[in-house]
Amino acid sequence: MISSLKVGKLLLPWDFRVYLNKEKCKEANFAKSTQQAAEMIREFKRSFPLDYKVVVAVDGGLCVKRVIEAADASNFELVGRIRKDRKFTDERIVTEVNSGAVAKLKGLDIPVQVVGRYMEGQREILISTNTTQSGLSRSEDG
Repeated sequence: MISSLKVGKLLLPWDFRVYLNKEKCKEANFAKSTQQAAEMIREFKRSFPLDYKVVVAVDGGLCVKRVIEAADASNFELVGRIRKDRKFTDERIVTEVNSGAVAKLKGLDIPVQVVGRYMEGQREILISTNTTQSGLSRSEDG
């Protein structure tokens, strides 16, 4: 896993971790990729305690409760892709709502804003923990 720090046009690597699945890892303190990602977020907060706007961008495999909660606890905004079958606490499936909808994902007590976008002809579902912004995505019309 790689984390990078982007300031303006400058993009720098910040942290790098090798992930091995449990079958290949011989260490007694095996950490899942989501555990490693959450720890990277917490370490970043400890390393840069100043009041900067930080946005954590994650792919679908890391856009899970543990990582979202770590970003929220650090007062960082998170943007990430989620599975299309994820549900809200009211049982709606994320693909059933329009971009801009704000709700809580099932199992998570943090409100998120749904952002739909089209990539290579397919609708991807992105969420953001910043629920106050509008116009985060391209039109639903593709």
